[in-house]
Amino acid sequence: MTHQEEVKRLKWRIEFLEESVKEYSEVVSLYQKIAKDGAIYVNTNEVDCDGVERNCSYKFTNLNEYFEEFKYFNEQEFEGSHSWNIVRLEDTYTEDEQGTFGQGWDIH
Repeated sequence: MTHQEEVKRLKWRIEFLEESVKEYSEVVSLYQKIAKDGAIYVNTNEVDCDGVERNCSYKFTNLNEYFEEFKYFNEQEFEGSHSWNIVRLEDTYTEDEQGTFGQGWDIH
């Protein structure tokens, strides 16, 4: 293996390890939220191409639930902007703030 090939291989390994550390750090942070708050709280927001907005809050008490819903959310084909935000309990949407709002075709 040439020196350049070795350098390239080591750079790739460093990038891989940095990404792994980031992922592990995120998982540790989620575990800490469950330990401290008893749950992970998430607000989602979607706005479709007609301007219809949908707000939801979720409570996850284990990582399997969290990652299943996160995966499902990210597999959706959104027509417009969307977000998934981990929040504190006091920052979750109220009942009045949750739901679908706007003037889309199916909103009456």
